[in-house]
Amino acid sequence: MRRNHVILICLGVLGGCATLTASGGDRVTVITVPPGATCTIQRDGLVLAQGISPATLDVGRSSKYISATCVKPGFKKETRVLDARSHSRTQGNAVAGGLIGFALDAATAADYYYPDAMSMLLSAEPGTPEPVPPVGACPAAGTKVMRDGAPNAEYRGLNPLNWDTCVRHEAGRSGFMIFDLVDGFDEGAYAAYEAFRTVLGAPQGVTKIASILLRGATDADSIPAREVFTSLGTEAIEVDGIQRPAFKVSQNRTVYGNNGGEGTQLFWRDRATGMLLKKEYQHVRGNPVFPTGWKVVHIEAPPG
Repeated sequence: MRRNHVILICLGVLGGCATLTASGGDRVTVITVPPGATCTIQRDGLVLAQGISPATLDVGRSSKYISATCVKPGFKKETRVLDARSHSRTQGNAVAGGLIGFALDAATAADYYYPDAMSMLLSAEPGTPEPVPPVGACPAAGTKVMRDGAPNAEYRGLNPLNWDTCVRHEAGRSGFMIFDLVDGFDEGAYAAYEAFRTVLGAPQGVTKIASILLRGATDADSIPAREVFTSLGTEAIEVDGIQRPAFKVSQNRTVYGNNGGEGTQLFWRDRATGMLLKKEYQHVRGNPVFPTGWKVVHIEAPPG
């Protein structure tokens, strides 16, 4: 968050002092899944700001907590509390500048600030279907991600020849990802995609099975495999200091043949954009059947 600062030079019987204090108001971004909720921020019962999520709102500075309440037709009202945080420099001002510097910070509340963002998952009212991104859901073209444990990647939008696939460029090549999950070149990949879509957002424990053919260098090298997808509910993943609600799904794969094996891949898929945020691999037996895991640590939105 960008903050303006002012340096005050204090002269008096306590000697010279310099206190660095923040001035101006703070802004907080409120994110909801799904978006489009009306969010109201209050402090001490007074309305500070209101907007449609995602919204960046001016809340000012104070040592007191603020609360955000978001409402959307078809979903339950949600309220979150955001505590004010104190800059460590207050103590420094008290030591280096005496009571004058400390009193200035306390009086103006400049020593306090709020985190940049807060997020909340809206629960559907009974009878309202869970919001699931549409077929071909894909982050905006030009979105770049930094990943820990895997090459950085860039999303390049939907495949114009097949809107069921999303183009993701990494390690010098572009792959056509089905729902940002599986590469669309293996035979039976769409069956796996349909199985995945069935459990995505479903109640915890719902399972779907698919059969695929992992392509080799030639058709004779192709290997049959069985995949079991299971919904593990919803779990938030922190990226850029923001808790992003994500669908959690397990994908157990059994590869047959002499070089077969079994393993389970856990992944977390952002509910708002369809972006894959995190992968973990748990080996069961035989040869590894999935690459090792990775996690998105930074998201860079496209220009404009």
